[in-house]
Amino acid sequence: MFNVPRKLWFDMRNGERVRISDSQLSDRLESLVVLGEPGMGKTQLLKVLAESSVAKFCTARQLINRPSPQPLIGDASILIIDALDEVSARNEGDAVDLVLQKLGMLNYPRFILSCRVADWQAATSVAAFQEQYDQAPLQLHLEPLTAEDQIAILAQSVSEARANELFQHFEKHGLDFLGNPQTLQLIARLPVDSPLPETSGPLFELAIEKLRVEHRDGAGKSELPREVIMDAAGAAFATLILSGSTTIKRTAQANLSEGELPFTEINEISGGNLTQATGESRLELKA
Repeated sequence: MFNVPRKLWFDMRNGERVRISDSQLSDRLESLVVLGEPGMGKTQLLKVLAESSVAKFCTARQLINRPSPQPLIGDASILIIDALDEVSARNEGDAVDLVLQKLGMLNYPRFILSCRVADWQAATSVAAFQEQYDQAPLQLHLEPLTAEDQIAILAQSVSEARANELFQHFEKHGLDFLGNPQTLQLIARLPVDSPLPETSGPLFELAIEKLRVEHRDGAGKSELPREVIMDAAGAAFATLILSGSTTIKRTAQANLSEGELPFTEINEISGGNLTQATGESRLELKA
């Protein structure tokens, strides 16, 4: 994913809304919670912040599942914790309590935490953190990409003329797709020889068609038919949904964490086609 400066906003107690840039986050003294919709670039932002020598990056699942979390932070003074929403919990607030337990083992360092908006229980979660920290964490909302950022990112994948064509098309039809970095990558891959979609359904259909086909001549003989690839991907996502899991990994089963499924088992369900579907195309499986 491309690195571009990001903007965030938070509400003050008097109701005033304040906008800041990602470069200002390191100047804040309190802990931070970065909220955003799926695909908005929360993980990318946190990884950029973790490039500082005083911060270390981990996922919430890694933190919770480590018997001793000390190696995750090392000598750093800030622990950056990504994807709280991907932690499976029986009750609301359980994931926050589990994270707090591990932070307590580290003597409650300053943290930067990311979560999807829909999975963040604002009042309950803030109160839980404030019980252990002197100051409540600042809740920040990640803003969509600006028009300038959208065109600049598209122009790095396609020509500048094509980037402007894509931007003007979606703006004309009032489709707010380009502010989300994840969707922006799909749009950049739309075929130039097909009419541009005017709704979300055709957009994702075209993107999938572009991603699923084999582009290497040497592998053309083993390329799977469209129906087989889609059935394999469908089996994988159905298993994720029905099991309540978030990730399919090629890791040995003994090393899997909570919420992770072994690739070998899902591949068996798909009749062995998932290996070829993910290896011979540019499709990615993400929850």
